[in-house]
Amino acid sequence: METYLREVEELFATDLIADTWREAMAQVVAVYTRMVGEVPGFGRVRFSDMLDSHRLDASVDQYELMAERLAEMFVNRFGAPGGAPVVLTFRIAVQTADALFKLAERVGPEDGAYVAGTANELLTRVLRPVLDEPQERTQRP
Repeated sequence: METYLREVEELFATDLIADTWREAMAQVVAVYTRMVGEVPGFGRVRFSDMLDSHRLDASVDQYELMAERLAEMFVNRFGAPGGAPVVLTFRIAVQTADALFKLAERVGPEDGAYVAGTANELLTRVLRPVLDEPQERTQRP
């Protein structure tokens, strides 16, 4: 997890991150999927599956840690104009992504690509209330 977060932090720090949060989110997902294929054991050992004795910080839920660090990076770069609860929304996104990536590993490569695309769509919907300006509602007469 630390290696993954370091790579994501490097994207943000070196200004290699995309100009929009949606594209940046796709980059963050791409880092994860690349590491699943390239880093031995990365796809099998998840922060959600670790025993307390192997956690980076046993006092913190690993989903929460991941969500807090991602939220901080995204909010610092893109702001949080939407008004939804930031860390909670990122926790929902992290949990959703984890479940979908586990599914992607259990299906064939073609279906895995479909699951990954679905993950991008769902993550965009989940993060929109935090990272997008609220849309004005048009009232019907």
